[in-house]
Amino acid sequence: MVLFQGTLFAYSCVLRVCQGSITTDESIKVIISTTDHNHSACPVEVEVAKTLSLMKNNAKNHAELPFIIFSKATINLSNEAKLLMPAKNSIKRSLRRVKNASYPPLVPINELKATTGGENPQPFLLKFGIIKNVKILVHMDGTFSTAPTGFNQVYIIHVKMGSITVPLVYILLQNKTKNTYTEMLSVICAKCPNCEEVQITIDFEKAVVIASEKVLPKVQIHCCYFHLCQSVWRKIQEYGLVKKYKEDKQFQRDIAMITGLAFLPVNYVKKGMEILYEKFYNQDTDQILTYFDTTYVNGRYRNKENVELKYIFTRTPPLFPPSMWNVFELTKAGIGRTNNISEGWNNKLATLVRINHPNIWLFIEVLQMSHSSASIKILNYRSGAFRSNLGKDDRLKKLCESFSNDILNFLISVSYLTKIK
Repeated sequence: MVLFQGTLFAYSCVLRVCQGSITTDESIKVIISTTDHNHSACPVEVEVAKTLSLMKNNAKNHAELPFIIFSKATINLSNEAKLLMPAKNSIKRSLRRVKNASYPPLVPINELKATTGGENPQPFLLKFGIIKNVKILVHMDGTFSTAPTGFNQVYIIHVKMGSITVPLVYILLQNKTKNTYTEMLSVICAKCPNCEEVQITIDFEKAVVIASEKVLPKVQIHCCYFHLCQSVWRKIQEYGLVKKYKEDKQFQRDIAMITGLAFLPVNYVKKGMEILYEKFYNQDTDQILTYFDTTYVNGRYRNKENVELKYIFTRTPPLFPPSMWNVFELTKAGIGRTNNISEGWNNKLATLVRINHPNIWLFIEVLQMSHSSASIKILNYRSGAFRSNLGKDDRLKKLCESFSNDILNFLISVSYLTKIK
């Protein structure tokens, strides 16, 4: 198709050896001129051409994934037309190009952050979303593969409302430094007058912890239980214990007792660690226990020579002390979620974005869909459509509420209600 002088449309035959063509007005209702084809019509080729045109039009005007567009358009194709269709992957790439062409042109990120005088300031961030009048649990976590080109990660802030959790704020960050996280939290606090009244759960990233304590000194900050379990799972992988974990139910429960220390009252955690050392004699379990103890409970041993030339052993503080990851009080209050708040959402975001490091316009389009979904979820919650989860979380809550001094049996009970993988 060719546009002449903004008033006429000309269409030519897809076969190069054919001079067949037709010219119409802009409404495509009035035929101006025609030239006959030099070959007979091929209904199958016409069917294929119409189908490809339909798919490209849908890719341009709708937000469906390429494979969905392809599947819908080819349902009723004849077998002859299916044989003439281009390869599926080729069509999907073509549909993505059509979709990308519908977005505004990309501007390099470095140009956006440079001044007119050419100065290039510190890395910057972009924020999307609304968070105000929040007086409830906030969960913060970053994801990397879905960050648009030019950014290092998407940092997402989820807010817990009763039995539901919704993502409300998205921040695009260019790095993972303490200064960047500090700026991010400062910008959010400027927009949220009640930010000093929330409770925050974060992952085990030291830069985030330091920035949170600096910007929000009065806020209760907790490290996420899910990420605590993930750190143990990575050690299981590192030590080559994955097969044993999947096949040995007792080993699974032993590991769950270690991470279950998070559900003890914080002042009982070190005693719980002593009890586990006495209980476990298995070398594999002992490796995980030692890692957990040095990183999260008592810290590492170091020797020091005193004035009498005798060596004494002391402990360095753990990287993340129990006060940061203990969920006993949160669980009793009904807000200490034991499942991962963000992992499911990160997977959903990746499904919507479809590719790693997408075009920023596609990313913004996905955020618009996310906002619509979150709004519906909030409205349903406020209308009473959601009921409280009375599953394992509720049983853990009751377990914490009824805690006595029987640490070992408490940890055994927790091990039956939790898994790290």
